[in-house]
Amino acid sequence: MPNNADTVKSALEALLSDLQQTRKVFQKAQLSDFNTESFYKNIEKIRCDYSRPTTSELNKGNNDRAATIIAKQKLLESTKQLSGAAGGRRMLKSVHGTYIRAYDSEWKVDLMRGDPREWEHWFVEDWGGKVVFKAIHSPGRFLRALPCGKVDLVPTHPHFCPELIWKPFRNSDGTWSFLSIHGTWLSGLGNGVVCCMLECKSSEKFTLPWW
Repeated sequence: MPNNADTVKSALEALLSDLQQTRKVFQKAQLSDFNTESFYKNIEKIRCDYSRPTTSELNKGNNDRAATIIAKQKLLESTKQLSGAAGGRRMLKSVHGTYIRAYDSEWKVDLMRGDPREWEHWFVEDWGGKVVFKAIHSPGRFLRALPCGKVDLVPTHPHFCPELIWKPFRNSDGTWSFLSIHGTWLSGLGNGVVCCMLECKSSEKFTLPWW
């Protein structure tokens, strides 16, 4: 039967595998600034950083604490990988076949039916394991969730407005759902309205085609 050290070693190897999968995600997105050498240096640093506190706790006999450290770190990396996978030049397509559209002259969004054009183009940016949705228009504007359930656009930087930050979730059917800071879900309704809902059902699921 494997001992505690073997268990920790296996978990760290799994973590390394997860990070290598992240590299594949970046390459698939064709990010021009991706640096392979730097990436692997960071992997090794992360693995060493995780090993030190885990080994220390094992030496003290704190097996539960060591397991908790591993679980938290794996959750952190999985979340970052998820936000990275959702990122890039994307469109947000609802289950109704419509696309979230950002208006240029007004601070509002709705759903557009038909072939997507420029106003349906978004930059989905990683934000510390979560994402922000930046419209294509200039000056920059971001998708915001309001406490009342409405959704609009604002020019505020995410540093100063947590309502711009969404937590991504990948559903079992390959779609994505996005949770706001208010505990509500980004929703594209059949009547063309973009809002936030308390429950995650079919209208709260999106595909993210590239543009």
